Amino acid sequence: MLRKWGNGRLLSDARLAIAVDHLARLPLLRAQVKELVPPAWRLRHNFTFADALYVALAERLGAALLAGDHKLAAAPTLRVPVLHISAPGQGSV
Repeated sequence: MLRKWGNGRLLSDARLAIAVDHLARLPLLRAQVKELVPPAWRLRHNFTFADALYVALAERLGAALLAGDHKLAAAPTLRVPVLHISAPGQGSV
């Protein structure tokens, strides 16, 4: 999303730098993609495979899915809570 917002000039370079700095400070965990392939494959009829991997990871972690894609965020088949990120100036859900 940050790249998209930067390319679309929705955020200034200074704001993007701050956002990247904040992102780098998050206590992130790595996940093995191969463990997510079977549950993601089961979601193939409703999502792109890339999106299905994120959904499968959120399900596995019991976490909310952070989505900048309105179509993904509004999918009726999601079994996890969704936090939809809107572009700057468009509000957020």
